[in-house]
Amino acid sequence: MNPVSVTPPPFTSPGRQPDKVEKRESLLETANRLINGERAKNYGDAKQSFQQIADLWSVYLNRHVERPDTKILSDTIELTGEDVANLMILLKVSRAQNGFHLDSYIDIAGYAGCVELLQEN
Repeated sequence: MNPVSVTPPPFTSPGRQPDKVEKRESLLETANRLINGERAKNYGDAKQSFQQIADLWSVYLNRHVERPDTKILSDTIELTGEDVANLMILLKVSRAQNGFHLDSYIDIAGYAGCVELLQEN
């Protein structure tokens, strides 16, 4: 009995000769390409975008989060862009609990890369 091959076939681009095998882009390379290309073009500067999200989430949380012991609104919550990225990573980790989805892990890497971008600006 011959063993079953579990190695996927090499990736080739349409229009190229089958003997010209290209290296498949890694998850990290994909995330880097997206956050520094398409996402930056669509959503603008990461620092400005993440801070805007943080400001909106802060307003929401300040209106809706109560301290369980007093039913009084909590102390002022002020999220940062890094908080936004970390919370989005946690959202993706939660979704990943339902099975492997490559796009979830690309997004996790992308949000981690955004934290790095936020530190540079």
